[in-house]
Amino acid sequence: MHLYLLSRLVGGALGLVLLTAALVAPSAVTAQSEASIDTIRKAWKARQDRVRSFEFTWVEKRTEAKGWKKQPGGKALNPNGLTQPEEDLVYEEATRFLVDGDKWLYRFTTKMLQPAESKGVDAPLERVRLFDGRTHKEFEQRRGSPPYPQGTLANPKERPEHSLLNVAPLVWTFRLLDETVRDFDLREMRVAKGRGVVDGRDCVILEPREATSGTMTVWVDPARDWSVVRHTLAVPKNVSLQFDVSYAHDDKEKLWIPSTWKYAVTSPDGSLQVSASGRVEKYAINPRIDPAEFQWDFPLGTWVDEYPDRSFIQRESGGRRYITKDERGATYEQYLRSESGMALKQGKSWWVRLVLPTLGLAGVLAAVIIYWRRRKAQIAGRAVV
Repeated sequence: MHLYLLSRLVGGALGLVLLTAALVAPSAVTAQSEASIDTIRKAWKARQDRVRSFEFTWVEKRTEAKGWKKQPGGKALNPNGLTQPEEDLVYEEATRFLVDGDKWLYRFTTKMLQPAESKGVDAPLERVRLFDGRTHKEFEQRRGSPPYPQGTLANPKERPEHSLLNVAPLVWTFRLLDETVRDFDLREMRVAKGRGVVDGRDCVILEPREATSGTMTVWVDPARDWSVVRHTLAVPKNVSLQFDVSYAHDDKEKLWIPSTWKYAVTSPDGSLQVSASGRVEKYAINPRIDPAEFQWDFPLGTWVDEYPDRSFIQRESGGRRYITKDERGATYEQYLRSESGMALKQGKSWWVRLVLPTLGLAGVLAAVIIYWRRRKAQIAGRAVV
């Protein structure tokens, strides 16, 4: 469950190791002595039932360390184990997240800060994730490869998961009991014996009931309505994650609202892979959201993989140029210039249209030359006689 969340962030990492040692100490706080899974669940449910819709915008500064991941393609396409990026990448993500009941829209655009010249850098340019209550869409445009936008239409019978770290603080605050959240299941947790301190505040630590191949902890603050202030994941000999969230109290809404956060993913040797820090710019609790917000469609030219095994290129006015099995192997440009099933045939007919007229013209010229030579010979013969 939570391993999937991190894999989406780091492009396929399969495990997690604790980033920093937990500061654990006994506490005499009365609220903590009364901590129980049932108490925490009731607090989370009351907050989730109260907040039926919300809108947040924030800016997140993200760093990807030089060479932290291998280039795609496996040994076949990357036999020398080359890594990327070729230098540290630093960029800002301007993000907007809307939720209305079970509908949601997540969208960000990026601004490259380092290197200043972004040409050729493989980094996300824009990303959209949408669930309109029936259809789950994902979209991504990158600065690197491929040079065209890509999208996904998921299985309509399966509800999509909130599985991106970028929206984690908001999901943990307002939708943590939702079945689409797979970061951790409170029913499988227990209150740990020790207590922790984050930013000078005493916290209750939750841990899995059953032993796993690694460790996972969730730190909640009883003084802030049992809000999640730290989340750690760990599996030996693999990457690690630590995610910290800070809150500000909204006196009008009488809620603790995520205001800033930071997270880091590291290798077993402690070297940084990915880190980020975010700051909320504005938000609204229980706003009336225009239904049109959830009617977003793929941009023109997007290559879309549709569940279970079809692909198409988005055309104007909602049209779709489906890719058939017979034309697999054609280039993206060939698909764009042809109708479904005709990408490779279109190439042959183009060649035929070029060659046949040329051969025809050559034949006509040859016939004219032969005729002229014969005519000339006849004229010369008559002259001799």
